[in-house]
Amino acid sequence: MNHKSSFFVAATKHSVALLLALIFSPMLVKADVSLLLHEAIVGINGEAGAAGHVSIYFSNICADSPIKLRLCHPGEQGVVITTYPSFGTDKPYEWVATPLLPFLYGVEDERNIPLYTNGKIRTMLRETYRQRYLRGIVPDGADGMSPEGHWKDLLVNIFNRDLYCYTLTTTVEEDASLLKKLDSQPNENHFTAMYNNCADFAREILNTYFPHATHRDPFNDLTMTTPKAIAQTLTRYASKRPERLFYITKYAQLAGPIRRSLDNRHYSEHGLFSKKYLIPMLVFNHIPITYFATVYFTMGYFSVNGKYIEYATPEIAQLNLAARQLKEPGRGKEPTLAGIGGDLGETAEATPPATLSEIESKKEVERRRIFGTKQGWNTYKTEFAPLLQKAITDGLFADNKEVKTFFKDLELQSEPSFDEQGALMLKVRAYGEDQILGLTRDNILSSRSDPQLAYKLMIAKVNATLKAREKNRDSLETFAADWDLMKRLSASSPPTSQLTQSRPKRFLETPEKTTFGHKVKIAFMLVTH
Repeated sequence: MNHKSSFFVAATKHSVALLLALIFSPMLVKADVSLLLHEAIVGINGEAGAAGHVSIYFSNICADSPIKLRLCHPGEQGVVITTYPSFGTDKPYEWVATPLLPFLYGVEDERNIPLYTNGKIRTMLRETYRQRYLRGIVPDGADGMSPEGHWKDLLVNIFNRDLYCYTLTTTVEEDASLLKKLDSQPNENHFTAMYNNCADFAREILNTYFPHATHRDPFNDLTMTTPKAIAQTLTRYASKRPERLFYITKYAQLAGPIRRSLDNRHYSEHGLFSKKYLIPMLVFNHIPITYFATVYFTMGYFSVNGKYIEYATPEIAQLNLAARQLKEPGRGKEPTLAGIGGDLGETAEATPPATLSEIESKKEVERRRIFGTKQGWNTYKTEFAPLLQKAITDGLFADNKEVKTFFKDLELQSEPSFDEQGALMLKVRAYGEDQILGLTRDNILSSRSDPQLAYKLMIAKVNATLKAREKNRDSLETFAADWDLMKRLSASSPPTSQLTQSRPKRFLETPEKTTFGHKVKIAFMLVTH
C-alpha cells in the first residue's frame, strides 16, 4: 500500500506554479519533526475544555502501512501519526499514520487542494480515502456503510480548524532512535483522558528526540497534559536552541460553512475567561478564580498566534541562528548536530547579515511578507468595496446577507464529485439550472466550470477573509493569490444584467430548516466560550 504524497509535482501552468511557490512553501521545506497543534472545534466535546488536539509529523519517517513505520526512501515525504480513544479500527491501535496532504486536505496532490469546502465534501473525501487506503484496518460498518470512529480525524483536518505546526530539525540517527522505540512497543491503545491522552503521546515522542523538552503543566491543567502545555514547553525549549532551526507554520481553516475553530486554552485559562465557568464562580465561589488568575498569569500565559508571528518562517529560523552566532562565536555548529544548523553561509543567503540590527530588519521583512501591514490590508478593503457593491447591483448576489450566507447556500444546493483528472468539483443547482463549479485553482478556470458561480465563490471567499479577525485571516500570500484569481474571474464572467430578470431573487431555492434548540445551543457555546 503506497501512502506517499507527491509534494514535488512539476508545475506546468501558471496557477499551479503560484500555488507551489507562494502558498504551500512550508510543505516544501525539509523539516524532520513537527508538533501539529489543532485548535478546539465548536461543539460539546471541543468546547468543554477548549484544549484541542495534537499530532506529530515526521518528514524522514514514512509508512509501509497505516500501522507500520520505517525510514523514508529518497523522494518520500513522511507521515503524521496521532492517537485517539478509538479509531473504529479492527483492532485497538494506539496510533495510525497518514501522509501530510490527506491529513490536512484529504487529497494526495497539492494541485487538488480545494478553494472551498463543506460538510458534504468532507464526508466524500474521508470515505474515498478510507476505501483506497484504510479499509484493511477500518472495515465497513455492520450496515455496509462508512463506520463511526476517530479514523475520520486522520483526514481533512483543516476543514474543521486551524493547525499550528511547530518544527524542529533532527538527524537521521534521531529518527532511527525514535523508530526503534516505537517498534519495541506494541501498537495497542491505552488512551485515557487524564494521563494517557494525545498530548501525553506527543510528549513521549518529542522527549525521545529532545529529552525533557516538553512536560505537563499541573498547576494550569489540573495535573493533566494538554496540547497547549506541550506547544508552550516545546517553544520554550526550541527558542534556546536556534541550531534546531525552529519555526512555526500555520495551516488556516479552509473557507466554507463549517464553523471556525476556537483558541487552544489551558484549563485555568478556560476557567478564567469562559463565561459559562466564570459567572457561576463569581456568584457562588471566588476562590477558584483567585487560583486560576494566579497560576495563569504567573506560569500559564502563552499566545499561540503571537509565537507563530514571532517564528513564522524557516528564514526567520536561519536568522535566529545567525544572531546566536554573532552573540556567541564558535557555537554555529553543535558537535551532536553536525549538518543540522551549520553556518548561515550554508543557506541560500549570499551575504549573511553582519549585525543584530540587520537580522531584526530581515525578520520584519519576512513577517511583512507573510502577514502584510495594516495599511496594505486596508487598501485591499478599499478596493474590494466597489467590486462587492457592483456584484450586488448587477444581481450576482441579492444583497450583503446573501454574500455572507453563500458558503452555506452553496452546500445546500450542490453535491460534490470529481472531474476527469480527479480534482474536486460541485454539481450545483443554480437558478433552476444544473451547473458545474470547479473547486481547485485549475479547474475553477476550466471551460466546464460556470464563470458566474466561480466569481461568486471567490467574492464570498475574499469577503470572508477581509472581514475576519487578524488571527483568523489567511496569510497575505494566500490572500493575494485568491485576489488575483477573483480578478481573473471578474474579467471572464459574462454580464449578469441580462439574466437577473429571469432569475429568482435569491440563489438558495429551499432554505435550511434549523431547529430553535440547535440555534440556542450554538449561540450558547459561542457567547460563553
